[in-house]
Parts: sequence; C-alpha cells; structure tokens
Amino acid sequence: MSRRAGRARTPAAPQSPHNANPVAKGLRRTRSVRPTTVPPPLSAAGAGKVRLGDVCEEVSVRNRDGKVSSVCSVTNSEGFIPSTEYFSKEVYSKSLATYKIVKPGMFAYNPSRINVGSVNRWIGEAPVIVSPLYIVVNPDPRRIEGSYLNYFLHSKEALCQIRNLTEGTVRDSLKFSGFQRLTLPLPPLPTQQRIAAELDRLCALKKNAEDRLAILDQIVKSRFVEMFGDVRTNTKGWPVGRFDEVIRLQRGFDLPVQSRKHKGQIPIYGSNGLLGYHDEPKAFDGIVTGRSGTIGKVYCVKGAYWPLNTSLFSIDTHGNDITYLAYLVQMFDLSRFCAGTGVPTLNRNDVHCQPLRQTPLALQREFAAFVAEVDKSKSTLRETVATLDQLYRAKLQEYFG
Repeated sequence: MSRRAGRARTPAAPQSPHNANPVAKGLRRTRSVRPTTVPPPLSAAGAGKVRLGDVCEEVSVRNRDGKVSSVCSVTNSEGFIPSTEYFSKEVYSKSLATYKIVKPGMFAYNPSRINVGSVNRWIGEAPVIVSPLYIVVNPDPRRIEGSYLNYFLHSKEALCQIRNLTEGTVRDSLKFSGFQRLTLPLPPLPTQQRIAAELDRLCALKKNAEDRLAILDQIVKSRFVEMFGDVRTNTKGWPVGRFDEVIRLQRGFDLPVQSRKHKGQIPIYGSNGLLGYHDEPKAFDGIVTGRSGTIGKVYCVKGAYWPLNTSLFSIDTHGNDITYLAYLVQMFDLSRFCAGTGVPTLNRNDVHCQPLRQTPLALQREFAAFVAEVDKSKSTLRETVATLDQLYRAKLQEYFG
C-alpha cells in the first residue's frame, strides 16, 4: 500500500454557527447582481466654457408677407407678453412687414434692456413677431438645451457679463456681437436637461405658492364685498357721510434722510418704498398711503414707529378699525383723484368731499378677525416663496458661477 493510500482521513468537523467561516459563508450566499448605471452628479462644475457665438446664431427673418400678426414685447418679469397688454394700448406700427419673426424655441431680447433681464425663450406653438430693434437668437439644439440657456441668461453671472459687454454713448446696449462673447459652462446635453428640469421644478413650486397667495388675497376682497357691499354704491344701505368724517388724510412729516443706516436709526419709507434712515422717528399707529408716485398702496402699521415723509398721507381713523380701513382705502381707488402733468399727486380736498358710508365697528372687527386668520396662512406661504426663491438663486450660482 502506498503512503498516500495508507494515510487515514480525519473526518471533517461539523459546521456550526460558532465555528463556520463567516467569509466563506458570505461568499456562498453572494449572488451575481447586474451593475446599475449611476447618473453623473447634477452639476455643471468642471464643464468646459464656451462662447454663445459657438452655439447660437442671430436670425433676422422679417414678416414680409404679413402672415404673423401676434406682436410681443419681452419683459424681465413675465418674458414674452402681448405688446398691447404690456403697454395697455397699441404702440406698434401699422405695417408689420419689418418686424422680426420669432419661432418656437428661439430667443429675443431688447438690446437696451437685456441688462435688467429682458430676454427670454419663446415656447408658444406658433411664431410671433417683435420690434425690428430686437435681437432674435436661435440656439443649436444639438449642443445646448434651450431651457438651460434661458436659466443661464437670468443668472447673476450672465447679468454681470452683460453689464461688462454693453456699449453706447446715450444708453447702454448689447448688440449680437456682444451677446456672442458671453460664456457659460456647457456640460453634456443630458446634464443640461437634468439641470433645467430641477430649476423648472423649483420655479413651478414657487409659482404654485404665489398663486395660492393671490387666491387668499382675492378671498379677503370677496369677503369684504360680502360683508360691506360695493364701496362706491353703498349696496348695504349704511349711513353715508363725507369721506373725511370716516377717514382723514394728513400730510406726512418732512424728515431729512441719510442714505446709510447708522446705529440707532430706523428706516424712513415713502410711497415707493425705502427712502433712507433717520434717528428721530415719529411715533405712529395706523395706516398710511401714497400721496404721489405710487397711489393707493396702503401700509398698515400697528404698535410700531413709522417715520413719515411728505410723499405719504397718514390716515386719521376716527376710531374705525385699522385693518378695515386699509382695505376700504385700497378698494376706493384713490388714483381717481390724482392731478398733475408730471408725477401724479393725490388731491386731498377732492377726496375729502367724496361720500363714504359709515359701517358698524363690531362688523369691522369681525372682518379684521377674518383677515388675521387668513394672514396666518399667507405668512406661511410667504416664507415658502422666500425659501424657494433663495434655493433657486443658490442653484443658479452653483450651476453657472
């Protein structure tokens, strides 16, 4: 018998949870898994930059045959908008033959207003026309996603480049030769599409919150009409007196203002917003409205210091509820009593002699309580809008620098 044959075989020790090889055990249980494709990080960082002249071309097709009749303007807040809606009247030429055609997917901008964001992509189904002064741009869809380019053109980086490239002696303007020199990061098309989709989602969420805010505003106005009727026709049959027996407009306090805030100073507001700062505010508890410029906008101030300026009227409430009067003034439409050839100015005497109904204080307070409840929801929505806007701007900064 050979040595190999004569060697006794030792029986294998039984495997138990205590002496089993965990590595071998894990290997025996491992199944082959098809590798998954992990999408690349959603970022344009590291992508090579290109000039817009390399991926876009200027288009100057005129409306010679007059087949296109939809005239649009491009604004910085609403993008493409019918010209008659923007100007509230027809300001374009009778002949539209020289107007430029913008097809779906193309961009158009006002050379003198692109520095404030008046540039946008037309996403309608049919062509429109714009002023002959506009620049029309067609991006190459094989290289750049239209929505991605649109977001870039409204980013802080793009606006900074635009300001540096504008030229002109009287009014700054950006010709197409300057537009061509704008540079942006250009990742692969799938990444561009994913970035645009994420920004689309943020914009949609923000718009939804803004729409809900507008609905709440309308609900409050509808509730006002339901409780008090039309402010001009007195459909509820309340006792009617002169306007100044219910509300009296008083000139604001003329305070010198400083452009920068110093310690201990508080802001001074005019009809168009912040004017400056002063350290001797006038104590005020009530409501104020614009006397010139922006007429009819009402600021409601409760238990606070409100520095007044002569561009405002403070309102003597005569014991009426502040919240009720704020809505009453807005719905009364004070702009009807403006005069002046330059900046419109509210004529206080013309307003004071107008008839105005006198409503029960208990009903006014009931309306104020309703407004307070709605304001809770509005406050939450405003925070949502502010958060989404901040996130949107942060994403623009992340993607475009």
